Amino acid sequence: MTINKTIHNIPDGDALSESTAQSQYYTFRAQTRYNREFLGVHAIDFIAGFEYRQTHSSMEQGGYYGYDRQTSSNLNMITNWEYINKPTVGVMGSNYTPYGAPISFRTSETLHRYYSYYFTGNYVYDSRYSVSGSYRVDKADMFGTDPKFRGKPLWSVGASWNVHNERFLRPATWLNVLKLRASYGLTGNIDNSVSSYLTASMATNQFGNLQGTLNTPPNDQLRWEKTATWNAGIDFAFLGYRLAGTFDFYRKNSSDILTSAELDPTTGWTTQTINSAKMTNTGVELQLDGQILPARRRKDIGINLGFNIAYNHNKVTDLRRYPTSASEFLGMTYHKGYPLNSLFSIDYAGLVDKDGTIFVGWYDRNGEVQTTSTSSSTFTMDDIIFSGTTTPKISGSLTPEIRWNGFSLSAMFAFYGGHYMRTDNDAWTSSTAGTAGYKGAFGDASFSRDLLRYWNGDEVPANGWMSTKNGSNISTGTIRNTAVKHADYMKFRNLILSYSFDQKLCRKIGLNDLRLRFQMNNIATWARNGMGIDPEAYNLTSGFHMDKTPRSYTMSLMFNL
Repeated sequence: MTINKTIHNIPDGDALSESTAQSQYYTFRAQTRYNREFLGVHAIDFIAGFEYRQTHSSMEQGGYYGYDRQTSSNLNMITNWEYINKPTVGVMGSNYTPYGAPISFRTSETLHRYYSYYFTGNYVYDSRYSVSGSYRVDKADMFGTDPKFRGKPLWSVGASWNVHNERFLRPATWLNVLKLRASYGLTGNIDNSVSSYLTASMATNQFGNLQGTLNTPPNDQLRWEKTATWNAGIDFAFLGYRLAGTFDFYRKNSSDILTSAELDPTTGWTTQTINSAKMTNTGVELQLDGQILPARRRKDIGINLGFNIAYNHNKVTDLRRYPTSASEFLGMTYHKGYPLNSLFSIDYAGLVDKDGTIFVGWYDRNGEVQTTSTSSSTFTMDDIIFSGTTTPKISGSLTPEIRWNGFSLSAMFAFYGGHYMRTDNDAWTSSTAGTAGYKGAFGDASFSRDLLRYWNGDEVPANGWMSTKNGSNISTGTIRNTAVKHADYMKFRNLILSYSFDQKLCRKIGLNDLRLRFQMNNIATWARNGMGIDPEAYNLTSGFHMDKTPRSYTMSLMFNL
């Protein structure tokens, strides 16, 4: 007689997963300041100092099998770790090979040090003319191989003219502020994920031996990303500050932007992050603040309105990476001659049935239907369609406020436009289900309801048991041009109702201030796409749904003693 015994490679009981992260930040700064006014018309203000910073973060992750909360005990000692790390056949057969242990065991530690010294100065003559400047040198441990790249001087110069303080404008009592200004400066940026050194991570492999994995190749030419910015603007206020605002024009030229570049595979690496791109941003910004109905007393009705709008034109002007195929071009982060976060698509020709197998059809440059994948030689650069950028060109907000007798009601509306998004790709993913059925990874067996569309007769790829009908290029459909829609939208961000108690009452109960506040967030969205899609709950590049930010409510009581 044969007795079959069930083997539990993972002990019965609970599984407890723990993750602990901690960070330590140290900053030491020494600074001195000198300011003085003399001869009645001159004013100077200087600041100089240095700063040292250190960031140290660590993380430990692990867990226990067969965990008993009441006794705080576990059965890790009798867990079959060898089987979990090298599974072969599951209890339901070879088609259901077990995945690895759901609990991850790992540790990490990151240490960075920064050193800076800086100087700023400002000179004002007769409250009318002003010149300013700043100089700063930052050094970071990511740039240690070549000494000339360790420190990057960052500086700026500027000038302004308070036109309203000129004698010829003194009779204009309706003018409160009129200021012209201009500046030019150089700023820098670093990416903590790269290093000029060869880096590696250490781990214990499935055989119990210490194993190192190389993370980044050495790069002795690694340096700061730089941005040179021109800015010109005007500040104004009229009619006793009933209307005030600013207008700015800027142009930003960024260089030495970090991008991924291909390497000769014989070096042991296929790609490396290097300073290789240039980009420009040109735009205007307008900010207006108006007191439509000033409230001079507590019982007066006051109406205020704030408005701002900004336009930005972005373009990658140079890139030291030359794609050799259309598929490589699609996989690049930056594209010369195009804006950042560009969308590129195929000219979609629908699903094509070839002897019972479904392929994605696309039109080539000659208008002929092809069914190959984008990685084939048939697909060329001339077959790619530029579908816009996912970055808004226009953004702005509207903030009305009404006050009366201690009550205040305010709102914020934000709007974004001029950009595009992919949509309707939840039914096109090739990773949700296979021929074995709707089998998800451990602890993740949920799927989009869009998968039902195939069974309702919609023109989308097959899934589940019928996914064998899908051809080899079915994932190409996720970049079809017909799925690209306008991403313009307006969001009702928040609504705030507050009440400030009368000062007489506050003093009676021993308080300086007492306020009651109620806030509602994420109230409503109006989108241009015509599909009822909230662009903030969508991955604009891939066209897949994300978790939607829920509406939230906050009530608070604030007081000052």
